[in-house]
Amino acid sequence: MEQAKFLETLIPKLSRRLFAITSADPTAGLPASQLKICLLLQGGERCISEIAEEMTVTVSAITQLADRLENAGLVNRVVDKIDRRVKRLRLTEYGKSLLQARRDLRVQRVAEALILLSPEVVSSLCDGLQGLADAAYQVLPEVQNVMVEIVKMLG
Repeated sequence: MEQAKFLETLIPKLSRRLFAITSADPTAGLPASQLKICLLLQGGERCISEIAEEMTVTVSAITQLADRLENAGLVNRVVDKIDRRVKRLRLTEYGKSLLQARRDLRVQRVAEALILLSPEVVSSLCDGLQGLADAAYQVLPEVQNVMVEIVKMLG
């Protein structure tokens, strides 16, 4: 239980330190809610109502955020191929490049931290985090996405 308490404190601190948004981050000026929509769209276009459900907000709130993202050139609205009444959002090339630059910066930070460790420690760390991610998925399947992202950043 003590190790669980330790990790419960350590993992968020580690994440905040390595993935802090600084002035160098290309998404620094983007509000968190807009960034979250962009991150959701990295997996492909999504229906506005799906995004609203995932973010537990109203469709009208997502529509307003989508307007802002569209005005910033980060997303496009597209008509669903099956049901023309349904509007979907997708990242523009500019949106994709902005998120890729953000990811590159985050990976660079992790690499700079990992280089300070021995190869054995890095290997052990990656194996351990992968094991923790696998175990977390068994305990609470929704956690998998969060842990997989952490492992990807470190792996």
